[in-house]
Amino acid sequence: MRPMIEYIKNNFKGPLIGVEIGVAAGDNAMSMVKELHLKELHLVDIWEKYYVNGHFEERYFDLHDKVVKKFSHLDYVQIHLMASVDAAQLFKDNYFDFAYIDANHSYDFVKADIHAWLPKIKPGGILGGHDYSSGWKSVVKAVDEAKSELTINQLKFEYIDKRPDWLFVLAS
Repeated sequence: MRPMIEYIKNNFKGPLIGVEIGVAAGDNAMSMVKELHLKELHLVDIWEKYYVNGHFEERYFDLHDKVVKKFSHLDYVQIHLMASVDAAQLFKDNYFDFAYIDANHSYDFVKADIHAWLPKIKPGGILGGHDYSSGWKSVVKAVDEAKSELTINQLKFEYIDKRPDWLFVLAS
């Protein structure tokens, strides 16, 4: 279980409404299903090749059908085959208890994801993600900039150092 999911499990009661941005094969989403008391879980991914860090990331582009099959028995899981910032527009502000970002790791995309999904999080909720590590300098830069741009009254930043998860906890 990733540290952010463990944090949610230990600090939030359900039923929760969550979203994962960047689903790949759905392993982390399945962990959410197993570990959290969920009312809704939205899975957002383009499942296409994309350019990052000077090369095409293509290992996940053919997984959409597998993810659909994996979650087809769960009526509270909704799959959105679309770009993250477009999917964010489907939801009203303050809708989600948490959002987990693990999509395109290019700086511009991480920054756009943070800004698109932050308003969608309820007061007291969490916006976080994966790969806040030296191997992903673009993620670290985008998260650190967001941390410095947002006031202390809006959120607190917590870095979970067991593995490279990061999270913003919004003020209640």
